[in-house]
Order: sequence, then structure tokens, then C-alpha cells
Amino acid sequence: MYVEEYKAGFIKGNRINRKVNPEYARRNREVQRFMRRNREVWDRLSEAEKKERAGELRRLREKQREIPSKQFRDETYKNLQYVRYADDFIISIIGSKKDAEALKADLAVFLKEKLNLTLSVEKTKITHATGRARFLGYDISISKSQEVTKRQGRKVKGYSGAVKLYMPHEKWESKLLEYGAIRIKKDKVTHKEHWKAIHRPQLINRKDIEILSKYNSEIRGLYNYYSLACNVCAMSKFASLMHYSMLKTFANKYRTKTRKIKKKYFRDGRFTVIYKTKSGMKESVFYRGPFIRKDKPNVPQADILPAYKRYDRPNRIAAKLRSKTCELCGQYTNDVEIHQVKRLKSLSGEYEWEKVMLKNRRRTLAVCPACHREIHGKD
Repeated sequence: MYVEEYKAGFIKGNRINRKVNPEYARRNREVQRFMRRNREVWDRLSEAEKKERAGELRRLREKQREIPSKQFRDETYKNLQYVRYADDFIISIIGSKKDAEALKADLAVFLKEKLNLTLSVEKTKITHATGRARFLGYDISISKSQEVTKRQGRKVKGYSGAVKLYMPHEKWESKLLEYGAIRIKKDKVTHKEHWKAIHRPQLINRKDIEILSKYNSEIRGLYNYYSLACNVCAMSKFASLMHYSMLKTFANKYRTKTRKIKKKYFRDGRFTVIYKTKSGMKESVFYRGPFIRKDKPNVPQADILPAYKRYDRPNRIAAKLRSKTCELCGQYTNDVEIHQVKRLKSLSGEYEWEKVMLKNRRRTLAVCPACHREIHGKD
């Protein structure tokens, strides 16, 4: 609400009436004069002369497109956009650096006086549009590219002034380190980094399909998030390192060499795992893309693993304790206790608590102290 009020007093003019760049206007007049002279004598020109003049017109238009059509430093036009996600926000303005500094100072005062919050000076940065601003894991920049595209049969500058999203290199690098898929060593002489894919010991006790599923879900998860980035093709290097890490994990599991793992699991050039399900035998392959930039995000998008993945279930006992609700009487309590039995086969279903455990097929039950005493037959 505060930013909406601030924006109302900040914006000035409109985009249509924004001042034209004088240099762009001068080159546009050159193009128009050349076209006018051509129209006057076009019927009297030979084919060679027409071809020469058409080439000259293309060169004049290319020179015109090298210059921005509008003035970037136009005091008669200002605008502001605000986006927030949880406690992270970004504000983009068309204005001067002085405007940005004044906005930052005003925000700090509002947060302090109205919301009793302190604006982090270190985290709250002012970035020029030609640089990159970090927001929600993306680097955001305004393109100054003079690339030409066709719209309705006409060549126009399609990218100048457009918002561009980029995937930071350190984001996918940190994911590799977080997963324990690589080791980075620095050369003592040249100080260059050497990346080496390594096995993940925490996965070697899992089934083949579970190991493959783990790697695939991590690759797809990162790709789904950064699929809007202009440089999302960098995911191919991430996937390649994950691929080598997976091969080494399989080799470590079976105490063999990666070349033997390739010989055993590769089908038609792709790493393939065959697994058994209730409906029969199925196969799954390692996901290697393609990592193509998307124009729109996948909404709604949930990265859900297959049903056979059973080692990464959330901690159900912790969830029961956080719920602070007795599973027998349904009463809210701050003193949730866990009742546990060695095996479900020992339960007859005579008592209500036994029926609940048998129905849920769980050896644990979150109960209030009163129900717990009743289960043990205590007053």
C-alpha cells in the first residue's frame, strides 16, 4: 500500500510521449529523405541502380537501429514497478540515481517508523539497469542488445530495453557441492579450479531405481526453476557432472569400474535402469535435457518423485509432535507423547488405540498424557 502511494507521486508523463533521442531522429530523417528521393526517380533507374540504392537504404536503416529511439535521461518521464515475494522485494524505476537513493531512504524511514523493521543496508542495493540485480535466485538485467527481429514483416529492434533473466553460475555450482556430487581443488601454482565428479556414499545402499530417481529429480528440479533464464543451456554442464557422479556412485555400490557400469546399464546410448512394479517391468533413463528456455513458468509445478522412493519420506514423528493433537481423542495438547510397539502383528485390535495403529499401519501413535496412561492401564 505504501509503494502504491509512493508510485502515484513518483510517476511522471507516459511512455508514448517520451522524448525522442535527437540522434535517432536525425538518422530517421536521413532515411526518409533517401526514400523520398528514390521514389521520385525509381521508374527511371536500371536494375543495377535499384539494387545499389536498396543496399544503401539497408545500411542507413542499420545505422538508425544502432541508436536507442527514446532518451534514457528524460526528466519528463518516470515510472516505478514493485514486486514482493515473502520478505524479499525488488523495485525498478525509470529515473536517475538520485531518485533511487531517495526511494531507498524513504523506504528505510517507513519500515522503521510504521513497521518497526530495519532495512538491511548491505542487502538493499542500487543497481544500474546495465548491471545485474539478484532476486529470488535469478540475475535480472535490462538488455541493450541491438538484435533485429521481424514483426508483421518489418525489421525492428526486438530486444533493446527488454528484461532478461539469467541463472547465476554459483547457484548450480553450489547445488553440486550441496549434493556432494563434485570436489573442487585449486592448483597451488596457477590457482585454477579443477572440478571432479565424485560418488555420493549416502546413496550406495539404495536400490538402483532410487539412485537414478534421486539424480533425475535434482536435475529436473533445478531446470524447472531456472527454465526462464536466457542461459539455462548451462544446465547441460550441471547434468554432465551429475551423470559422472551417478556412474561413480553405481561403481562404488557394486565395487567395480565405471566402464563396467556403462557396459551393464547403457541402452541406445543412455543410462537405463529396469525395475519391477505391480503392473510389470518398467525402465527409466537418466535425464539429460534438452535444457531449452521457456517463455512461461510451469504453474502449477510440483517435483514429485515416484512411489518407489521410500527413503526420503518426511519425519512423521516430528510432524506429529508439531501438530500437538492426540490421535486418539483429538484433543489439542502441548505435551504430545509417542506410544510405540515393537511389531503390529502383536496387536489384536481389541482396544481403540490398537485399531488406530492397525488401520494406519504404523507402530507409533501420538497421544496426550491422559490417553497414554489409559493405554498402559494407569490411573
